Amino acid sequence: MKNKLLIIAAGAQIALEKVNSIINDSDIIIAINGGSEICHRMSINPDYILGDLDSVTAVLQNKFPEAKIIRSTDQNTSDMQKALEFANTLNPEKIRIINAFGLRSDHAVSNLLVFDSYPQPETLEIYDNYGIWRILTPGSHDFHFPALRTVSLFSFHRVSGLTLKGFKFPLKDKDFPDRFIGLSNETVEEDICISFRLGKIFIYELSDK
Repeated sequence: MKNKLLIIAAGAQIALEKVNSIINDSDIIIAINGGSEICHRMSINPDYILGDLDSVTAVLQNKFPEAKIIRSTDQNTSDMQKALEFANTLNPEKIRIINAFGLRSDHAVSNLLVFDSYPQPETLEIYDNYGIWRILTPGSHDFHFPALRTVSLFSFHRVSGLTLKGFKFPLKDKDFPDRFIGLSNETVEEDICISFRLGKIFIYELSDK
């Protein structure tokens, strides 16, 4: 059976009302290290607490007696890498991640690079207080967004054949040899399409306020 996973990191805490439905829709919840403190504040019971546990006290662990503790002291991988590697063993259909950004910027950059290198990027959805990140692989991707929705697109890599339909600033079969930065585009239709032949694209959909 495929599982819907929720990973709770230790960055800036997302508002509970923005993720309540995600929490209720999750089959397995994984708290990364200090994310367990956020779980305590948000009254979330994680199934696993994972990481080097340098910021998880025994008192905090005791607040989640049913959680399985997975300690990894490997300093060559980040806690987010450890969490995604473990999540991948749980047959995930979708992996949603909250609190990955918003505090230390070096952690934010590290997490973006980890997401970029994850072998099944299309399963990831990363939520913050302002919107949702998704990662697209080559092909054609259709979305239904409200008109006038702000959407940003980025790539750390070469992108070939990029076409954007339904946007204020459309593209048709454009190549970008090094990277792509498409900040604050806007949908002009409810049904949009993003297609490309080569590369990997991060798409950030700004949420309703």
